Amino acid sequence: MLAAVAGGLGWLLLSFAGNRGGVEPWTGEGQAGSTLEFFVEKDGSTLTRSEVEQLPADAWRRWTGAGHYTGGFGTVLWARVTLRNAEPQARAGVLADVDFFADRVVAWVVTNAEVEKRVGVNALHLISGEGVAAGKKAVPGRAVAFPVSVPARGEQVVYLRAEDFYRPVFQLEWWPDATAYHAAKTRGLIAEAVYFGGLLALLGYNVLLWVRLRLADIGYYAAYLGTGATFMVLARAWGLEVGATLGSPGLETALTVAMALSGFFLACFARAFLELKQRCRRGDRIVGWLAVMMAGLALGALSTPWIKSAFWLPATVAGIGVTHAGLLVLALVAWRTGAKQARFFVLSFGCLFAGSLPLVAVRLWMLEAKNAALMGLMIGSALEMLLLSLAVADRFATAQREKAAAQALLIEEAEQRRMIEAAYADELELEVAERTRELEAANTDKDRMLIALGHDLRSPLAALTQRAEQLRGGSRAPTPETAGAVLGEFSGDVAGAGRQMLLLIEDIVLWARLRTGAQPASSAHPVSGLVTPVVKLHRPLAERRGVALTADVPAALEAWTDLVLAQTMVRNLVGNAVKFARSRVEVIARAEAEAVRITVRDDGPGLPPAVLARLRGEASAAGDNGEGGGMGLRLSQEIGATLGARIDAGSCPAAGGTELSVILPATDRATEEAIL
Repeated sequence: MLAAVAGGLGWLLLSFAGNRGGVEPWTGEGQAGSTLEFFVEKDGSTLTRSEVEQLPADAWRRWTGAGHYTGGFGTVLWARVTLRNAEPQARAGVLADVDFFADRVVAWVVTNAEVEKRVGVNALHLISGEGVAAGKKAVPGRAVAFPVSVPARGEQVVYLRAEDFYRPVFQLEWWPDATAYHAAKTRGLIAEAVYFGGLLALLGYNVLLWVRLRLADIGYYAAYLGTGATFMVLARAWGLEVGATLGSPGLETALTVAMALSGFFLACFARAFLELKQRCRRGDRIVGWLAVMMAGLALGALSTPWIKSAFWLPATVAGIGVTHAGLLVLALVAWRTGAKQARFFVLSFGCLFAGSLPLVAVRLWMLEAKNAALMGLMIGSALEMLLLSLAVADRFATAQREKAAAQALLIEEAEQRRMIEAAYADELELEVAERTRELEAANTDKDRMLIALGHDLRSPLAALTQRAEQLRGGSRAPTPETAGAVLGEFSGDVAGAGRQMLLLIEDIVLWARLRTGAQPASSAHPVSGLVTPVVKLHRPLAERRGVALTADVPAALEAWTDLVLAQTMVRNLVGNAVKFARSRVEVIARAEAEAVRITVRDDGPGLPPAVLARLRGEASAAGDNGEGGGMGLRLSQEIGATLGARIDAGSCPAAGGTELSVILPATDRATEEAIL
């Protein structure tokens, strides 16, 4: 993961943001192309631009583009830039210094006679710099930049005057295409925004950890992150980018104080995190001295505005280097004494030192690529902060595990005491609760069966009573001629109602047997012997209602079941189907793998959704209260549970009606036939 982060940061800051395509190099003596010359105005001199223009040629020093050009303390640095364009079209570019930011830079773009006549001046006056308000800059942003147009196959002369609290520095670049300059600037801003966004996320995470845990080492690390991020923001002049005005010596003072405080908080963090007081007392004293040194540097840096010297900034850089080196040695010692988390310090400081090497080289040997060196430092510092954040996260995880383990131990001990003290009471309470649930379930089931029983008894008795009242008087009373036929029809109705109530009584007796725990007597039975009597029983009722009742049962099909119980199941399903069918009822038996499926299909209105949900084993919010189901279906469910059978329920939306299936265990022979 570390390699991936390092690679991503390297690409983002060095490749994506470091792409300088579009810069035109300066040429040396005797070569064609744009040239750059410098003149240092001594302290106390106040030359005007016109006077500088009259200087002899040997007063100017030609610059070949290697390194940067620096004036002394208290001096003014002048630059004369001659931009040449060999192209047939004019160039609108930007003359910029993207690495060094003087307090104030004034530019004069010398005009030709035609422009001078039009605008009334012989040079356009532009300003920029760290100490210049954003609204007055020629090009907004942190870089010293000026828009310059070069005529086709011509040249343009620009004079620059730089002043700084310490000493002015120039490393100018010529971007012939202003679009390329602004694109490079945008890439840099995007890359740095991602970088600082990551630092802000790390800072927020560690602040939240500190707020939650209130551990001193996490608090010190959050402070180190905050001051370190502040230093990087100031070093990259992000205040200037958003419109703030901060020149020398204020910028150097803030930079130095932020860097020194970051070293102070880092030393305090390492001292607490590595537990040096317990592991290495001598190391603890050394880190204490380092913290005092960095605090002293922070206080000393506050005097920067009153001394015209850059002493405190390099002194603080040296102090931060000594602090990191000392902490690296102590982290190695702590690692050897068993502090596993010290490995994060070793890796993080190694990344920081590796990232700072390019900047050290630039400072010592005055090399170019200051911007790239700063990017390397940013990468190293980001990896350092990430690794130290991982150390803090590891510490947090360890603390959480220890806390959870301690809490678990306390809970376990408390639970054991509670279990010992309340063992008998708990057992009695569980038994009472179980019996209560059983009684409630039995009462609920009894109430439902009584509702279903009342529904099944009410229907035939109501029909029979209504028929008798019609025969006793009224418009449908029989005449002497029709009395015989009506009496026969009424006798059939009485016989049907009686048969229906007898079957219902048999169902009640069977239900009572099941409730007492009677076990089924299962054996192999032909399915035809199970279905055929049921069909014969219900055929008269079906014929009276005009319903075609058919059966399709293979002769060799057998099921392993209790004949009486299984026949009762099928009888109730068929009776329910005949009662609600419009024109047909089909009884179909088929062998399946290890089972026999007996399906009863009708073309009636279908069962209510609540009944279907109960037959499928689904929950019903309102319940069916016995409507549409009756005692027969409820009894069939209980028989199925006793026999180990299953009832599949479903409506037939295409043809209408309902399809109910009883799945019974098959005998071995039936299973073999189903497989074949």
